[in-house]
Amino acid sequence: MESPTPPVLPPEKQTLIREQAKRQDLPVVQLSEPARIDMIIPEEVELIALPQDITTETPTTTSYRYLITGDVIAVVEPQSRKVIQLITR
Repeated sequence: MESPTPPVLPPEKQTLIREQAKRQDLPVVQLSEPARIDMIIPEEVELIALPQDITTETPTTTSYRYLITGDVIAVVEPQSRKVIQLITR
């Protein structure tokens, strides 16, 4: 049985994450392979919280985190550490 697909972030929210990801102080992660949907992110990789205004307007995404790797931003469901969405930087 398939698990329900988590809600993905709409384009305007993706833009907010792109803006936050441009900050110089955020870590860029080198993964052992390119990020892809359903990829499990290793425990040692630090995940970044979504910008506050995304979580207030879209409550179902409150717990989501993301990481920056290569030319993409990977949105991660933190309990499973599974990539649920890729956003081009």
